[in-house]
Amino acid sequence: MIKKLSKLKKHHQLFFSLLIVSGLIAFWRGVWGFLDMYLIPGHLSLSYVLSFLLGVVIIGITHYTLDRLV
Repeated sequence: MIKKLSKLKKHHQLFFSLLIVSGLIAFWRGVWGFLDMYLIPGHLSLSYVLSFLLGVVIIGITHYTLDRLV
């Protein structure tokens, strides 16, 4: 995918990069909205803390490191 993207002209690279970033932001906005509504609806701060801890646990279980993500 990166090789194909690097062969495109600069303005096409910018367009596709913005499109991909917009899609990622929209996805995470939906995930956060879903968690806000259904995880612990009456207690927003507790929902935030629980979401954070759940994310840390998932990352810890799968043993992701910065090297693997980059």
